[in-house]
Amino acid sequence: MRRVRAPFLEAQTQRFRARMSEDPEKFKAAAAGFREYGIPFWVAVTLLEHGELAGDRALLDEARGMFEGLGATPWLERVDRATSSSAAATPA
Repeated sequence: MRRVRAPFLEAQTQRFRARMSEDPEKFKAAAAGFREYGIPFWVAVTLLEHGELAGDRALLDEARGMFEGLGATPWLERVDRATSSSAAATPA
């Protein structure tokens, strides 16, 4: 018999698998799951983690906007660090 997970736990599972495997598709699946169930904090965390891994400024900017809306100051600081390190890694 197949066990059914709550949607939040399924999205978290996808997020953890994405982190372990560094698989962009799993990050996208996790973010989609959190979006579908209206959980913006976890959407932003997932976008931040994906953006950190990929060095993707668009993902980091989207995460920043969500964290700003939530007033999540410590997470904004993490976005700032990720943004500055991805900018430093990008050749001019």
